[in-house]
Formats: sequence, C-alpha cells, structure tokens
Amino acid sequence: MKDITTIVFDIGNVLAGFDWRAYLKTFGFSEETQKRIAEATFLGENWREVDRGVKTDKEIYKNCLCEIPDLEKELSLVWEGRTSIVKEYEYASGWIQLLKERGYRVYILSNYGETTFAEARKTFSFLQYPDGMVISYEIKHIKPEREIYEVLIERYHIIPEQALFIDDLAVNIEAAQKMGFQTILFTSKEEVEQVLNGLPVIS
Repeated sequence: MKDITTIVFDIGNVLAGFDWRAYLKTFGFSEETQKRIAEATFLGENWREVDRGVKTDKEIYKNCLCEIPDLEKELSLVWEGRTSIVKEYEYASGWIQLLKERGYRVYILSNYGETTFAEARKTFSFLQYPDGMVISYEIKHIKPEREIYEVLIERYHIIPEQALFIDDLAVNIEAAQKMGFQTILFTSKEEVEQVLNGLPVIS
C-alpha cells in the first residue's frame, strides 16, 4: 500500500452488522422456513432490487411473495422489520474520525435500499463523518457494477490508484481493482486496522 490519500468504506458488515441470519432466528421459524424466506429475500435478486432502487418496496415484496406464496404471514413479519436488521458497530464513528484526523479523505460506497437507508440516517452516528457517500438506490446502480464506482470517482474527484477500498465481498473488491483501486477484503477490523496503522499520517 502506498500513496494512499483516500479511504472508501462499505457499510454492511464493515461499519455496521448485517446479520440477517440472526434476525430470521428471532421469529422462531423452522430451519426450512428460514431457508426459503432467505432465498426469496436476502439471498436473491429481490434484495438486489431493493438496493438498486428502481422498483417500489411494494413491487419487490410482491415478487418475494410470488416465490413463497404459502409463507405470506411469515414473510410479512420479516419484511415489516427489515429496517432494524443492520446494527452500527461501536467502533465505526471513532475509526472514521481517526482516519480523518490523520489526514485521509473518507467516503462510503454502499448498496442500500431507500427505506432501510432512511432508517440508517436516523440511527447511524458514523454517517456524519465521511467526506461524502454514494448509496446505490440514489443512483440506480449496485456494486459490483462499474457505474457505481464511476459515480464515486467523478463526484468526489477520486484518484483510484491513491484510494483504498474496503468491502466484505470479494466480487465488489474485484470490481474495484478493475477500476484501479487498492483494496482490502474485510474479514475483521483488527486485520484491516493493521494495514491502516501502517499508512503514514498525511496531515
């Protein structure tokens, strides 16, 4: 890692936990029911459409229901509470502030739906600290599509070769690398922190 001036964070499972498995378990459904609901929502194309922001919540819910029509009651309960799934990590705000104090520009690039991000704006304290954000539903493109990285670069005049992109999904990391970003696949804060602590203070 060299010549880094900019840090770009994903949100889910990097700055905030997206533990949909634990969320599903809270309902007491059978393993089979949990599996089917997950496949119709969090693991499938329907959830990517939530993040893309082209279809309405009502349209996406209807598509989910078409996949599991016999689980309408269960799906309704899961869908109703979906905005509460993602929980801010305690370290998120302090981490961003520390990097900014060391002279780095910090941005967020995240896949997020409009309804769920509206709730995040109310509850995530770290969102006040980045120098800017690109959220998928706002631009109708999701990672790992090239366009979402291009918007980030152009909007904030980022030089990819001088930027470090941090995400928990390999497919998003690979897409960022193709755009010229230096990258870290997030597995734990401690591992990423070792790399960031090795970067020089630039202010």
